[in-house]
Amino acid sequence: MINEQKNKEINRMLKELYEENASAFISLWKDCYHSKIELTNINTFGIIDPQRYDAENGILVIGRESNGESWFNINFEDESNLFVNWLTGICKGQVKLPSRPNMWYNIGRWLMLIENTDQNLSEIASTKSEAIKMLGTMAFTNINKIGGGNQSRKEYWNLYKKDLVVDLVVDEIEIIKPKYIILCDRYFEKALCSRCKSYPILRDYFDNNRLIVMPHPAARTSKLKTLELLSAKLKKVKC
Repeated sequence: MINEQKNKEINRMLKELYEENASAFISLWKDCYHSKIELTNINTFGIIDPQRYDAENGILVIGRESNGESWFNINFEDESNLFVNWLTGICKGQVKLPSRPNMWYNIGRWLMLIENTDQNLSEIASTKSEAIKMLGTMAFTNINKIGGGNQSRKEYWNLYKKDLVVDLVVDEIEIIKPKYIILCDRYFEKALCSRCKSYPILRDYFDNNRLIVMPHPAARTSKLKTLELLSAKLKKVKC
């Protein structure tokens, strides 16, 4: 069942979480990325479309980092600039797709398969517009809450191991409480697993195979192969 007000409250709690951790995260990011850029805040993630997200069957997708300096120091007073609202505009067709949209096509296809595991994989693989619309049914966050370069390099690998970065992702999971987590960074799985004793909610995801590790959606892997991989992983899920 979709509860729009509950979804909006989750997003409010997430925004508050980011604001509380902004100063410490910025200091850590500047140290890892050797940057002197003056930043005012970290970005805002969460439920993409509160009118479409079904919390009881919710999916949280965890990516690595946004691409490009345009995300480093946006005007946070204009809420249309926030990552979560930018992605809302993408799924509603109100914002132009980025020049390399394959990441978002692939995530949308994964969401389609999770929604209905009986669908033909080849048909899902050929889908584009419907895949983009499906983005509105998920929650999304990045491990790096500020941004990086065209590719994740040593700066990112230094950042993602830090306690604050890991714990912030776990806090997001505790607030959202999704049914499934799709993690698009196999190395970060170990960091989350290390928190299982401190955060019992994580143990449940690992024990029931509801934390699904996938190749990065922008990786040069065939659409059909990633769908076949996800299909195999979904068969192991314990509800």
